[in-house]
Amino acid sequence: MVIEVTGNSAAVERLLRPHVKRVAVANPRLVRAIAYARIKTDKIDAETLAKFHAAGFLPEVWVADEDSYGRRRQMAERAGVLAQIVRIKGRMKAILHANLIPPYKGHLFGKSGQRWLESLPLPPEEYAMLQRLIAELERVTKQLLEIDKVVAQEGSG
Repeated sequence: MVIEVTGNSAAVERLLRPHVKRVAVANPRLVRAIAYARIKTDKIDAETLAKFHAAGFLPEVWVADEDSYGRRRQMAERAGVLAQIVRIKGRMKAILHANLIPPYKGHLFGKSGQRWLESLPLPPEEYAMLQRLIAELERVTKQLLEIDKVVAQEGSG
């Protein structure tokens, strides 16, 4: 069986694998380069993929095994959580900047930085926003630590 790479082709490949002898995952860019067609339909694409596969000319992509796929998903989750932390910190700094508060000279997101943030003369609504962001940062940072703990355990095991 031949499928082309799409956003969910890894999941489709995993579903099909137990039911067929082999699932070949085609590189759509290379297939397109080889078989430049004016008319593109699913039927024509399927026929082209079948012909390339039968002739041994199908440009395939590497398919991750279950362990690699799981680690990739884990790293994608970690990257998403890390991006969330960066956004929260940026929003916190934007509040300070909007209120003409000069940058903190130490680690803004550490204990001393948190005490400094709590002492700032901000309007009540801005102070409330900052407190919500601090709480959100703590929550998301805990998520990152949990993910890192799981990754470390799997890496050492």
